[in-house]
Amino acid sequence: MNKDKTFYKNMEQFAEQNNVPIIMENSLVWLAHFFADKKITNILEIGSAIGYSALQFNRLTGAAIVGVERDETRHAKALENTALTDDVTIFLDDAQSDAFFKEAANKAPYDILFIDATKRQNQLFFEKFAPLVKPGGYIITDNLAFHGLAKTEAEIANLHRRIRPMIRSIIAYSEWLETLDGYTTDFIDVGDKLAITKKIERAELT
Repeated sequence: MNKDKTFYKNMEQFAEQNNVPIIMENSLVWLAHFFADKKITNILEIGSAIGYSALQFNRLTGAAIVGVERDETRHAKALENTALTDDVTIFLDDAQSDAFFKEAANKAPYDILFIDATKRQNQLFFEKFAPLVKPGGYIITDNLAFHGLAKTEAEIANLHRRIRPMIRSIIAYSEWLETLDGYTTDFIDVGDKLAITKKIERAELT
């Protein structure tokens, strides 16, 4: 079922009014071009919230989306938003559960793994689900600037103590990506900063 501009505007307003994080517009535009260039056909999304990015990815590329959201209220809204939409399936579960991994594995391999969930678990999500990405596919992580807070240690020290561990984990994750064997990563300064990590094909390793 096709969604019109009003439908997406209503989703954006709902997200703003209810403090639901959704993908930023310029990130979405950049990814739309990237997905089109790579001829993406399926995406695994970790952290679907109300289904906004899943629906937009499906609309822009026709790709099938498998997503997961652990918050019951957001998941219920995602089901409402994705009703009658072909090829978008969002599970209610913790992304780290074995049950969800089995569901995701049923439709592997994926062209794209899109990570936009609990920031302190970025590396865990990557390590768990990257094996489901096909060689030559991509792992994309959103919000690596975290609204401009992921900066120097001196600046982090001035942040609220509850935020500091998360910011440090985001920085550590970015540094980990840069030296990860079998992958190459480009950081794209659009939206709240994206990491585009390519899973190197065997031929590229020789």
